[in-house]
Amino acid sequence: MSHLLAKYPAAITDFYGSGTPCVYKSGPPWPVAQGPQSQKIRRAARPIYRHGIAPIWPQTAWAIVATLDSLHVDWNAVDPLAYANAGQPALICEFVVIISVKPHSLEYETALVAAEALSGILEEAGFPDIQVAFIESVYRRQGKLMGFDPAAYELQGFSGLRKPFTPTLGLAIAPHKSPHHEGTGGLYLRLNTDESDTRTVLLTCAHVAHPPPLSQFGNREYTRRSDTQPRENIILLGSGAFDDSVLAIMKFIGGKVKSIETWDEHLKNIPEPVEGEPAAFIQIDDYKLEMKHFKGNRLFVGGNKSADDWENYMFPQPHDRRDFHVLEGLLLPLQDYVREAEFRDPQNYDVHNVKTLLAVKNGRTTGTTYGRVNGLESITRHYPEAAVEILVCRYDIQTGEIDRFSEVGDSGSIVAGRDGRIIGLLSGGGGPVNKTDRTYITPFYALKKEIEKKYPKACLLPVDG
Repeated sequence: MSHLLAKYPAAITDFYGSGTPCVYKSGPPWPVAQGPQSQKIRRAARPIYRHGIAPIWPQTAWAIVATLDSLHVDWNAVDPLAYANAGQPALICEFVVIISVKPHSLEYETALVAAEALSGILEEAGFPDIQVAFIESVYRRQGKLMGFDPAAYELQGFSGLRKPFTPTLGLAIAPHKSPHHEGTGGLYLRLNTDESDTRTVLLTCAHVAHPPPLSQFGNREYTRRSDTQPRENIILLGSGAFDDSVLAIMKFIGGKVKSIETWDEHLKNIPEPVEGEPAAFIQIDDYKLEMKHFKGNRLFVGGNKSADDWENYMFPQPHDRRDFHVLEGLLLPLQDYVREAEFRDPQNYDVHNVKTLLAVKNGRTTGTTYGRVNGLESITRHYPEAAVEILVCRYDIQTGEIDRFSEVGDSGSIVAGRDGRIIGLLSGGGGPVNKTDRTYITPFYALKKEIEKKYPKACLLPVDG
């Protein structure tokens, strides 16, 4: 962090609370806490709606991307956002274009040159007051490998079945381009004792990572120094290991089925229960039981959130409760989807009595969370592809508390409005190396078009299946 503070003193305070340090921000300085004993002010990202740049924002954003590429800035996201102090309704910045860059990849002087170039684009578009900021942040897909705790599995042999799908040492790996050339990952190493450098590598033999059919370098050193270079992907489970793992699972299932059949024979010898005994025999029809309890497209919004949370976060204003109703079992029926126009001009009111598009999701890692959907598109890059996505802001409440909307493992979650209309599909996140500060979704109005290209008659499954 010292390398940033030496050139830009507001590196920590500008986006405090997000874990993402700022390399440089244009425009007037943002307010900071006064006095040596004062607590730093937590910032909260807020969505932008009904801004004059909206009609030309897509082409403006792509012009920004082209300029960054021409200056060789290693960016991974371009986000249009407003900012406030957490828990406060008033904005401290009405519009800032945030450029996320790989940590330690951008020098202050280069950021200053790039900010001036981007400010020129915004001024030419007629919006000279829009600020520009460069932050150190990582964009990633929100997938996650299985955990592995042998003591947690009661079924004998189950831990052995789970292990191949986890990052536990003795990993069965292979090059993605040649999955039948397999080897083993032997040891994890950190590349630097500096805590700010969190890079972790897996040690294996060179011929495992580059087997003869792929090796263009012979016995020479090869290092990927930049995200702009081609990536040589290594996958967990090559062809043979995957086939072996699936076969082991099938054998395990077959063995348990035989055990069940054996016990069923023994159960036939148990006498009928005498009236008054505290016992019961229940025959279960798996097919009927599954369908009886199948909820169809109903999103569970409980678990780590209560019915009071649902009301207080999603319907906080007395004048904005027209579609409020108590959800039976905290199951939100999903029907229809939010149109593109409503992303720009939402009609919900948040805890600060500001119009916004409120959202809820339930994901594998973070469970039920609430957020605010941005009204302008972001551009993200996960090499080599760039994509247009929508950012979901974390929901800061009047106490200043901010819950993350997602974490690694939440990819694929459906994001919905409080009325059950689908907003989008959670696709990725950004932030420091070890946590997620920003969440990205693919809007359903765009996803629906792609689905219908392949399946013109596709439609949502009815709520009750």
